[in-house]
Amino acid sequence: MGPDFDAALARYRSEGLERRLVRTARDARRLDFTTNDTLGLATHPAVRAAARAALEEVGSGGSRLLGGDHREHVRLEEAAAAWLGVEATRFFPSGYQANIGLLQTVVEPGDAILSDAMNHASLIDACRLTKGTVHIVPHLDTPGMEAALRAAQDAPQRWILVESVYSMSGAPAPLEALHDLATRYDAWLLVDEAHAVGLFGPGGVGRVGTMASVERVAARVLTGGKALGVAGALVAGSRALADLMLHRARSLMFTTAPMPSMAAALRAAIRLVEAHPERALRAKRAAGRLRQGLARLGLPPAGEASESPIAYVRLGTPARAHHAATSLRSLGIDAHPVRPPTVPPGHSGIRFVCRAAHTDADIDALLDALAMLLGTTQAVPVAGEPREPVEVPHQPFERPVVIVGTDTDVGKTVASAWWALRQRHAGAADVRYWKMVQTGTVLDRDTVLALTDLDPATSPEPVVTLPLPASIDQAAEAEETTVRVGDVAAR
Repeated sequence: MGPDFDAALARYRSEGLERRLVRTARDARRLDFTTNDTLGLATHPAVRAAARAALEEVGSGGSRLLGGDHREHVRLEEAAAAWLGVEATRFFPSGYQANIGLLQTVVEPGDAILSDAMNHASLIDACRLTKGTVHIVPHLDTPGMEAALRAAQDAPQRWILVESVYSMSGAPAPLEALHDLATRYDAWLLVDEAHAVGLFGPGGVGRVGTMASVERVAARVLTGGKALGVAGALVAGSRALADLMLHRARSLMFTTAPMPSMAAALRAAIRLVEAHPERALRAKRAAGRLRQGLARLGLPPAGEASESPIAYVRLGTPARAHHAATSLRSLGIDAHPVRPPTVPPGHSGIRFVCRAAHTDADIDALLDALAMLLGTTQAVPVAGEPREPVEVPHQPFERPVVIVGTDTDVGKTVASAWWALRQRHAGAADVRYWKMVQTGTVLDRDTVLALTDLDPATSPEPVVTLPLPASIDQAAEAEETTVRVGDVAAR
């Protein structure tokens, strides 16, 4: 008998934290508020052409130190250094590996690492792999950072570790204030620019590029898999740092080099970012419209003062986040739930990522869907634009209501929840939900209960449940069975 992995998985299921791979199809019928391809470069012809041309030449054959170095890697590193205005950059296969390699390189035994409490998992793991002393500083707390620096004055070196734009909330780090602290306390800044590169700074170089002084910035990490639409990551700093990483960064030394085609595609993406700053402006404008609408709905996003394309709505429990995301998907909107350990307990929610391609109509469609989930009486005006109200009943409806649709994923579950909420608000004393035949493993009953807080005792379980998420006849055929109306009615 092997290890009991099933028991471990069962614990995640019982806590509402089970994760599954969900293929995000590029479907014109769905609005994508999930992926980090904010500028739309992942499908840009110039990026694809650059990757294709390099792929015709060679693939990866080893680590950068053992025959895997290629001129495309060097071209990227040189082009990125010129773009960022630094002496050198070093190319890694991923942002995770870049953060681990950077801290392995710079942190000596006994050094103090002052890490923001909401730093990305890759930064947390990078800290754990060093021989430094890690001090967790409350999120975006400048006085707290100063107190930690003061307490660490006897350490050989002090490293302030932050994200310039935080990945969940989109909130900006106070880089200027942190730089002042680094100057006063002889510390060094290490800045993860994953969610700033391509979107902030002149030519999309990131928020460090907007600082008055960068004298105390030892290094920054810029990932290629977010706004740049490719993959991989660059550590930017001095020539000595780039060379030292060849001796100390184990996540670079002991891994196969990235495909040269990835380096070529990333270099093409950088050229596009420099040439087309309007893409970033469009993504940020869409996010501003969304934040205004969320606030009007009573869902003010975390980091609401941010200019980032990210808007995070906290819903509390994992179940609420999951059911809200499922309901949005049924309305043609891709927005995935975020649950622990990605966020702390009690902070589960949905992270919306706006893109340059999003129109005002796209943002309004998302807001209307959220308004429906909340049971509000009308679509929410955004940026002062009046909208026509949705007609809703003002008196309780005394007869059963049957909600039907032409197919799966057309919004019947959300419409049911909306109707139940409207009946509650209209004063109905007894509101119940019953889906007699359930197809798919996500129970619509659970979604409706989570969105409405109806009494589970008066909302019966399905009579028949079929695992395939399809029409009843297709789901029944897949199980080699038949669902007869008379049998369901009799039960």
